[in-house]
Amino acid sequence: MDKPQRKRTSGIIVRRNDWRESSRIVTLCTRDLGVVSALAKGAHRPKSPFLGAIDLLHVVDAKLSIHPLRSLQRLYSADVIQGNRPFRHDRQRRDLAFRLTKNILLAMPEGRPDPPLFDLFRGGLRLLGASPRPKLELISLGIDLRYLQILGVLPPPEVCPLCEKNLPKTGDVGFLAQAGGFIHRHEGGRPISARLPLFARDLLATPGRNLPGFRAPPTLVRDLADLVQELISNL
Repeated sequence: MDKPQRKRTSGIIVRRNDWRESSRIVTLCTRDLGVVSALAKGAHRPKSPFLGAIDLLHVVDAKLSIHPLRSLQRLYSADVIQGNRPFRHDRQRRDLAFRLTKNILLAMPEGRPDPPLFDLFRGGLRLLGASPRPKLELISLGIDLRYLQILGVLPPPEVCPLCEKNLPKTGDVGFLAQAGGFIHRHEGGRPISARLPLFARDLLATPGRNLPGFRAPPTLVRDLADLVQELISNL
């Protein structure tokens, strides 16, 4: 019979539910184990080591007991290494963080680790928590573009996926979500500014830590964000 194994991993708390009077069931998105549901026994007790540690969007150093034949594992400890304070009283930051959480969970089924997605999740929360508020929409856009890129559903923005030729830099191009995004105008889709795929290319080429310093007109950010959300909803 398979025996449980002790595992230590970085995790982000994405759900929590009360279980009986004193315990909680916690869902963590982890780097090494994927999404894991685990029982935190005694989490509600006054002297529990879990007090204050299993709040939503906390990044924790988690110690778990993993049994390969069980859907509910055991959480032994969770030490906070990146807190959720920036999201507690800022609705915009919180809404963007929850939207990112939803996207990650859609792409990472329980028990299937995906380190690049986890790293995007953790780094995205850090940026959404620390960046100036006027930059949050741009930061969220940069995260969403990387999300699509990691999933392998975003062709190079400056290249038409239908004919594999570079898109023009001026005038109009086409947009067709079913084709992966930006296409030549004669290939169909609806017309959009040729600035948008170039903007997407530049955002993807910018390291995440440099996104808060990226300058772009708000209208360009909003227009590209609408297209990217259409791509995500088409997954």
